[in-house]
Amino acid sequence: MAAADVGYRPNIAARMLKEGHSRLLWMIVPTLGTMVDQRIAERASLTAAAENYDLAISVHHGRQNDFDRLIDVIGFSLGAGVIINRRDIRDISRVRPLIESRFPVIFIDVPALSLNAGLVTTDHERASAALVERVVQLGARQILLLMKRETNRVEERRIEGATRAAAHCGANIVTMENQQQLWKEITKQGGPVALMASSSETINDFYRQWAADDTPTERPFAVCFDKWDGELAPFSRVLVAEQDYEAMADAAVEDTLAMIRQGKALLGKLFPIREIKEFSSAMSLL
Repeated sequence: MAAADVGYRPNIAARMLKEGHSRLLWMIVPTLGTMVDQRIAERASLTAAAENYDLAISVHHGRQNDFDRLIDVIGFSLGAGVIINRRDIRDISRVRPLIESRFPVIFIDVPALSLNAGLVTTDHERASAALVERVVQLGARQILLLMKRETNRVEERRIEGATRAAAHCGANIVTMENQQQLWKEITKQGGPVALMASSSETINDFYRQWAADDTPTERPFAVCFDKWDGELAPFSRVLVAEQDYEAMADAAVEDTLAMIRQGKALLGKLFPIREIKEFSSAMSLL
């Protein structure tokens, strides 16, 4: 007689006692309202399912209280491990007791340098350098870098990579301080100027605020990560560095499972960008 016919249900508690853990992984993300975060969560869920694990996805909304509460819940839950994207969260000290108790913790995308935890992320320095090298090849010698070191470790690494690459290529990197005056000065020097930021929103906001009434002779380049939102105009070229989020999601799940099975911490992995997409006024962004 089939087990289902007699109302049999597996004893989850007994299975956990035998295996030493549940088959549930947690994933904490900043939002599910962006394409990038959706892709990571969806891919991680599929990868976990292929290993007969379930993935519980929770959102911290970039709010410290929500993040701390979720970490506390995980500490008292039946989960076997957690993957954390701590973007916009400053204080991650609440995670330390989990790590000290040898609970499997992997950070994805944004590093957690204050903690001895595994990390899966993009090689942001090399990615930023590749973008600078490309715009220099296209003729830009002035690069206005719309990033701030204090934002997070990702932007700090991107600034470091861009600065080194510019020095190597003979280009000039201009940082964000006194933006309006700097914009006027660099556009007077001739040649296309590249506006480089982590997101297209930052570039468009800057252009609307400072550049729309002082348009340079040559239309600038726009250079960002992941996705370009909006029209191509007023930029002559748009370059977008796409990160390999599917590979990162796979690695985050695989490393978490390795920690569960091996009982030891992992250092983490750096991934190159998947590709640099380039659009010009003669192309469609679709």
